[in-house]
Amino acid sequence: DFQYNVVSLYETVATPTVRKTHLGDFARDGSAAIMVKRFSSQLFLPSELRVPVNKTHTEMVKFDSAVDPTFLTVVDQINNCISHTIEERLESILSMLDPGLNRFLSMLSYAVYQRYYKAKIRRLDHNQPEYYWIFRNMDFTQWYFGPATHES
Repeated sequence: DFQYNVVSLYETVATPTVRKTHLGDFARDGSAAIMVKRFSSQLFLPSELRVPVNKTHTEMVKFDSAVDPTFLTVVDQINNCISHTIEERLESILSMLDPGLNRFLSMLSYAVYQRYYKAKIRRLDHNQPEYYWIFRNMDFTQWYFGPATHES
């Protein structure tokens, strides 16, 4: 049973409407209105994520920066969709494979994820007292440095 990830974003600030000027041009300086009402922007699915955006209809897709809350929400949701799709496809493929090959691929994916998580851990100063405990933990040092390395 395939599950869709649905995210509905809707504006909460009224947008100036377009009007025709006395010169025959068009200007966006008419009376303000909510262009797409909250009700119209949603599918009302049980797992739907509904996100209010504190901008006009025009501005809601123009992000101020890489830390804009709406931008971060969109990026998180795209990443979630990608990771769920990859996981579902991988699980589907693995379920059709020989059990021995399946175990091998599981160990391989662990190694890939291990590199990813290691890259996320900043190089900590081993001489700082607040970090002593973690670098002296044998399980952590074997995972982080590998079984052949012995940290003192």
